[in-house]
Amino acid sequence: MVIKDEVQSALPDAWHEETARNSLERWLQICDQEHWYGKPVNLQLLVRIFGCSWYFTRFIFSTGIQAIEIIDQDQQPVPDRKKTVLFLLPSLEHAELEIRINHLRVLKNKCMLIILVEYLQARYTLEQLEYSLSLLAEVTLEILVRSLQMLPQHEQFPVTILAMGRMAGYEMTFGSDLDLIFLYDNKGEELHDRIGRSVRLLLRTIAQPAAAGSLYDVDMRLRPHGNAGPLVTSYQTFIEYHAGNRDVWEKQMMTRCRPVLKFSDNVEPVLQSVKENLYIRYDMGLLKQEILAMRKRVQKELGSPKGRYEIKRGYGGIMDIDFISHYYQLGFGYQHAELHTCSTRDALLYCGKLQLIDIGTVNRLTEYYNYLKKVELCLRLFDLKSIDSFKTDEANNTALSRAMGHGNNTRLFLLEYESVTHAVRNYFQQLLA
Repeated sequence: MVIKDEVQSALPDAWHEETARNSLERWLQICDQEHWYGKPVNLQLLVRIFGCSWYFTRFIFSTGIQAIEIIDQDQQPVPDRKKTVLFLLPSLEHAELEIRINHLRVLKNKCMLIILVEYLQARYTLEQLEYSLSLLAEVTLEILVRSLQMLPQHEQFPVTILAMGRMAGYEMTFGSDLDLIFLYDNKGEELHDRIGRSVRLLLRTIAQPAAAGSLYDVDMRLRPHGNAGPLVTSYQTFIEYHAGNRDVWEKQMMTRCRPVLKFSDNVEPVLQSVKENLYIRYDMGLLKQEILAMRKRVQKELGSPKGRYEIKRGYGGIMDIDFISHYYQLGFGYQHAELHTCSTRDALLYCGKLQLIDIGTVNRLTEYYNYLKKVELCLRLFDLKSIDSFKTDEANNTALSRAMGHGNNTRLFLLEYESVTHAVRNYFQQLLA
């Protein structure tokens, strides 16, 4: 099969060149068989998608012309909640739960492909991409709950869902997990058991593998008492837990918490009560000591895989910047409500505006944060897995080097990555000295 001249030049820029070449040859064969001549018009963009993501390559081949129409569409505005709901709503039209969920998976994949197309054409910034993916996850949860409520035994779903981590801060990327906590407004044992059954069904459904991919992986470890705790927690128990003598790392995690599905407005006083115990006057020396100790422990236990760079937990990784923001949020949050944000970017921005951190330092940390998040995105995009590390040798990083704009000069990319992580660690040590 002869590859068309107009995309021949695009192949060397494809992150995974051989994957892109093979997928394009197969696509052109299908176009000949189906008489899809000139589809898509933007063949170069198709090559880029084939080269950056095996996940979306599979999706394009499984949905055919529907996916191709997305590639050739005009520029799409950053979606809002209403438009995202309308996009996913048709999944509720089916009578059977399994069909509804399968349709939801397909619609969610289409929405993600739209976001990817906009990003690859530089029509979405990284921040807009992360916002759109986070909003999509939030609305997917809402539609999924509505789908389960169509079952007779699950008509009532009096559960508030709290998002934690990246989802809370609208900073999800491709392959991000959902960190969730489930709350309910009653202590009755019978209600607790009934809600527990509904939540277990929700978790099974959202993570169930399928040809179109699972909706999301869910992490419940941030709930009270972690994996040892109950699946759902009453409002009062949640208040009492966080009113207790909690470790600093738990307080750090609670700076990234917001409701994404509210059963009632009664949850607002609950979260306000938690905030009152979170943003208090700390002994700054002890706070700093605890944060430094936890960062050192995480890097030692989870951020130092042999022969690999760890983007999130490793030396000078994303967590260094997160922990800087946690320190200033907890240390000064009792004085400045602006710091009660779930976003690392916004926390840094407010630290600059409040003159807690030099604005030049804030700008550089934000630049480094975006750089590391981009590396993470490029790494995860191939198969939408929650991957946070890559090998340290040049031979295995050609695709990542291309994704980061260095072509085949893998050595230059690795030197750049090391330079960024060294700079991040230097700022971490200076600001928490």
